[in-house]
Amino acid sequence: MENANERDDILFEQLKKAKRRKRRRIIITVVVLLLVLLAGGAAAVFYLRARVNSQFSASTAEVKSFQAITGQISANASGSGSLSYTDFEEVGIPSGVTVDEILVSAGDTLTAGDVIARVDTNSVMSALADVQTQLEELDDQISEAKKDSVNSYISTSVSGRVKRVYAQAGDRVMDVMMEHGALAILSLDGLMTVTIEADLEDNQSVTVQSGGVSYPGTVESSISGKTVVNLTDNGPEYEAEATVLDESGKVLGTGTLKIRNPLAITGYAGTISWVSARENSQVYSGGYLFSLTDTHYTVNYDTLLRSRSQTEQTMATLLQLLQDGCATAPIDGIVTQVSGLTSDTMVYSDDGTELILATMAPDKQLTVSVAVDETDILSLELGQSAQITVSSIGDQVYSGTVTEISKIGTTMSGVTQYTAVVTLDRDPQMLSGMTASVDIQKQSVEGVVLIPTDALHQTRDSAYVYTSYDEQTKEYGGMVEVVAGTSNSSYVEIMSGLNPGDTVYYTEKASSGNSFMMPMGNMMGGSSSGFGGSGGFSGSGGFSGSTGSGGNRGGSGGFPGSNRPGMGG
Repeated sequence: MENANERDDILFEQLKKAKRRKRRRIIITVVVLLLVLLAGGAAAVFYLRARVNSQFSASTAEVKSFQAITGQISANASGSGSLSYTDFEEVGIPSGVTVDEILVSAGDTLTAGDVIARVDTNSVMSALADVQTQLEELDDQISEAKKDSVNSYISTSVSGRVKRVYAQAGDRVMDVMMEHGALAILSLDGLMTVTIEADLEDNQSVTVQSGGVSYPGTVESSISGKTVVNLTDNGPEYEAEATVLDESGKVLGTGTLKIRNPLAITGYAGTISWVSARENSQVYSGGYLFSLTDTHYTVNYDTLLRSRSQTEQTMATLLQLLQDGCATAPIDGIVTQVSGLTSDTMVYSDDGTELILATMAPDKQLTVSVAVDETDILSLELGQSAQITVSSIGDQVYSGTVTEISKIGTTMSGVTQYTAVVTLDRDPQMLSGMTASVDIQKQSVEGVVLIPTDALHQTRDSAYVYTSYDEQTKEYGGMVEVVAGTSNSSYVEIMSGLNPGDTVYYTEKASSGNSFMMPMGNMMGGSSSGFGGSGGFSGSGGFSGSTGSGGNRGGSGGFPGSNRPGMGG
């Protein structure tokens, strides 16, 4: 029994030793892996630091100086897009006509009168008979419509004062209604109102002046700084400016005179022949305001006449098809699209829908649509000049004009852009779909102070330049805050802070290569992601420093042993 217990103890001890050995092996493995990772991280940091040094050492090697000058600067909004044709004209034939053959293809250049498709003349004859029947039916309807009439007078159903007369003798009632929404406007309760920005007491007495005349007024209501004042409608002009004064003559506010309880006098047919309504006159229920002629020409009558005119045009088209036996190009231009019809295709529509054979574009102008940033869109105007290049043709610069500006933007990844359309004369080598680069001159100023764009340093809240540089200590000094204006890729306008002849010191900003890229905003400083900024390499002060504030030359910590300020900090 004792031997069995001893064997169990020995076995248990061996198991414990095996577990300890296994645990040590795991710990050793983990430690080795951590050391490898730390070594790799350190190597990566040194590698990146070496790449950054090699990337920017050339750009920081030479400090340049520049004396501010007076000159002209232009800023452009640039973009690219595809060339496309401006206007389109559809070539169609009336329904019911059989197309024998379409003779053109997309891309063909045609002259007005060139044959586009051949048609079956028998089908044209049949269509002519149908159109003649439609004309006869329309004539019967027009004859009946001529018997219709409307009242030859327009009167008022309620009493009131005439405050505005829009219709005059000779005006068509429909035209006046479309423009103003009424023939005249009455005031029904004898009162007009004016609203001013003021806090007054209800029923307070005031004076309202308008057109050089004073009228007594009373405060109807005063809520949240908006006060409504009532006055008589006998005299004041509708929509005139008025001034409200207190009893001592102090001006309380100004506003526009409105009708407190208006009524619109309306109509829908006829021509005004006589106007009895006079502004500011009192009228009574049943009184005539306007006399009309042409009252037998109702809206239905006018609609029928327009329908007959369209049918007459269809008849003329069919007669031309019957004479020529084909459909021809109406303009000089390029065929942009052709219908998918095949030989002996019969197209018929009960509602008289026209069959479109092809679409043509005038061979004169093209357009290109470009995306414009929200910071540029408000500086664009219709008619502004633009320069266009088409890389597939060459380096030739073409002139264009802004002909359309979108007012609705599209937002992607937090960036809002708008569309501007530029129109240019077509070069014979230009084809629809070619890529074009566009520069729109959005702003140009003359006689302003200019410095190189690279000499300007900007933060979120300010902009500044350096006006001195010590060759011995390699330190910049004389930091001067400035206000920047119009800028382009080369120069920037300084609106205040510098005078012509003042010298600024700077280093040209290097363009990033493919091996290491940094957003331009970070290269120009900031507090979080420039080289050596808080979160940059080796602490918060540049490549090796510890106190800089960011910038591609190390911030104010700079390189070891240097106090050079960062070039973008």
